[in-house]
Amino acid sequence: MLVVGLLALAPATAAATPGGATVFTHSAKSGEFRGGRLTLRGVSRRVTAVTNAGHSGVVSVARLHARLFGSGLAPATGTLHVAGNHGGDESTFSLSRPRYSASRRSVSYAAKPLSQRSLPSRGARAAQSGAPQEFGAASLSIVPPPQVTLGDNGGLDCSTTVTNQTSHLIEASGESNWPTDTWHYGIPFQFALTQLGTNALNFTSWGGLLRGCSASSSWVFVPDPSTGDPNPPSVTFTTTTTFPWSGPWSATCTSSDPTDFPCQAIGTAGLDNNTLSAVWAFYEPPHQ
Repeated sequence: MLVVGLLALAPATAAATPGGATVFTHSAKSGEFRGGRLTLRGVSRRVTAVTNAGHSGVVSVARLHARLFGSGLAPATGTLHVAGNHGGDESTFSLSRPRYSASRRSVSYAAKPLSQRSLPSRGARAAQSGAPQEFGAASLSIVPPPQVTLGDNGGLDCSTTVTNQTSHLIEASGESNWPTDTWHYGIPFQFALTQLGTNALNFTSWGGLLRGCSASSSWVFVPDPSTGDPNPPSVTFTTTTTFPWSGPWSATCTSSDPTDFPCQAIGTAGLDNNTLSAVWAFYEPPHQ
């Protein structure tokens, strides 16, 4: 008799474990720190991004600000390296309330110093005097706030695990993800899920830089000569795991014959910071 006791899909809760990490870097010709605001001049329309998983890319300043400084998010953290700094001399800040002017090639942030180091000055008085601190060529590296945990590509990750709890052989018939995604573990060509849960498959789609993700798969019954099952039922299973940057996530599994061969969760689908994980099993009712 096949086991059919299942858990329903549960609401997600954010886990405490950290996700991936991405650092974004401005390059500037000059700047100043004045009145609690850090301004960079001569910046590009884009910033460079690098992840702790060994990936890099570029993103527009406009997208960076929309993603990292949205309503309800904690401040980001920035490290300012000015030409003339020695290692360990860099100033660090808590950053919020960004402003950007493409025409003026300037960007600024409300900045609360996290250290008491002075900036190398171009004719400005010392920081403790309260005067504006001007500086020359510099770079500002930004670490996202805690709520914005990022995956291996600098976006969100969609992970799906499937297993076969039927008495028939199931084979992968297709997979798809968003054009901005990258398959980490995709579905091998004609991958087969053997009967009664003797194997399982996990596949993950990494979202693009500061983007959400989506991963879909389709499966069909195929003949299994090794078990004397030459004419299996004509049934299709489809799974979709979608984790948009904003808006509700979703994790679904459908069967073309939900009465005789249901597809349901065998655990909970939930968020682990940057990753949405869903676990599904393909079932058949107990034999009478």
